[in-house]
Amino acid sequence: MRVLALDIGGSFIKYAYCTEGGELVSPSYRPTDAVSRERILDSITEVMREACDFSAVAVSCAGVIDSNTGAVVQQSGALPLTDGFELASWITSIVGVPAFVENDVNCAMLGELWKGAARGCQNAAMLTLGTSIGGAIVINGELYKGSHFGAGEFGHVTLHPDGKDCCCGRKGCFGAYGSATALLESVGDICPGILTCEDTEALMNASPELKKRICDWAHEVALGVSGVIHSVDPEIMILGGGIMEKRSLFELIKTALSPCLMDAYRDTKLLAADTGNAAGMLGAAYIALKAISGGFGR
Repeated sequence: MRVLALDIGGSFIKYAYCTEGGELVSPSYRPTDAVSRERILDSITEVMREACDFSAVAVSCAGVIDSNTGAVVQQSGALPLTDGFELASWITSIVGVPAFVENDVNCAMLGELWKGAARGCQNAAMLTLGTSIGGAIVINGELYKGSHFGAGEFGHVTLHPDGKDCCCGRKGCFGAYGSATALLESVGDICPGILTCEDTEALMNASPELKKRICDWAHEVALGVSGVIHSVDPEIMILGGGIMEKRSLFELIKTALSPCLMDAYRDTKLLAADTGNAAGMLGAAYIALKAISGGFGR
């Protein structure tokens, strides 16, 4: 048995077949064309109609998602699917198999729980540092989704009242200070290629001003991470997003975090995500396989 797993982002749709053993087969991607809901749906349709021999469709998607129905409760600014759109039902109407839809960071968390850094863990939390900051929580081995399917929106916790404008329309949110976008905005006049350079540590050693700004950003991330740890008390705290592939940045955050934590929380493990770009597809596939395959589990 295998499912067709899609990770729908604002720029690309990543997709692959996923087996019950968690192997991703024939991974690929194509532009999302996120100009409108119709253009996004056209892109999804093209992916599905080119696929064959799958028992379900599993979708990782930005926004607040009602995972019981697969409907979009609140769309993401980067992915205009419109509030209330029943994405899972629409997919089933196209391909005739069950469809399962979940928030992208929740899927990334499940991907890490199934095949990555949180494997075997019962209580964990995750932040993804990208355009903004997304979050997810696992309690007793299960996703905690909250009363409105929106648990884990740590990126919109206020760090600095009356601070920087946030994409949500409020001010001072964690995401405005600790995201990858925030880092790029901070150092763009010195090093506009900071997110793509291969040796960040060498750049910092060559420029004290660049190092100071990056360390300031790492401190903001650490403040947000400490809030999550103090609130959720996880065994493992995972940081994801492409920027966390830069080990030097991860280590700066780890160093900045220690003085932000109360003594009782200092043994919480801070880890970088393990499954990379595959996390969303793996997590979505896990949900689908668990639903359609008796006895399936971690």
